[in-house]
Amino acid sequence: MTLRDLYLSDLTQLLDSTRQKLLEWPILASRTESALLRDAFDQHYAQTRIHQTLLESVFTHLDERPRPAHFEAFATVVRVWRTRHLEADAGLMRELSLVTTALAMDHHTLPIYAEAITAGSALGDSDGARTLSAAAAEEQARANRLALFHDWLATQFGTVERGQWSLQVSNRLWVSNPGRVSALASSSESDLLIGTSSARHE
Repeated sequence: MTLRDLYLSDLTQLLDSTRQKLLEWPILASRTESALLRDAFDQHYAQTRIHQTLLESVFTHLDERPRPAHFEAFATVVRVWRTRHLEADAGLMRELSLVTTALAMDHHTLPIYAEAITAGSALGDSDGARTLSAAAAEEQARANRLALFHDWLATQFGTVERGQWSLQVSNRLWVSNPGRVSALASSSESDLLIGTSSARHE
């Protein structure tokens, strides 16, 4: 396998994974009870469509056509975590599974982006490497935001009565946090909530 072969293989994997993500974001959005998380998944869907176009443009730039492929590794990640959130009871457990599913999908593709950027740069494809770097940075940023939501969920387990919980998270958590600084490191739990109302779920 030549370096160009590796580059094209990475691009093909990224494009296939992107197409699979486009099928999953609406499923995650439909299952969450958090308006903030639903909006995030909707934003991820819109962003992923842009990433699909960008990846296709790299193929065009290289005078290559995307090769039909379906990579089982990513499909397995999606399948495993989909089963988890489909089986999880409504409430905090399901929200945790939904966030973890989203993190698992993006964390799977970030190393592939890194390798493709390195290969593209080594081959002199600076335009392609820049395009990939921008897409990877956006995926990393949204993973950081999801990780903050993960941190907040961790404060909720054991702190509310059975069947009562709130997912009213402050919008200020939903900002880009490239340093992956946990909101819990500098904010009290009261800062993370809007109001004190709880929703009851059967």
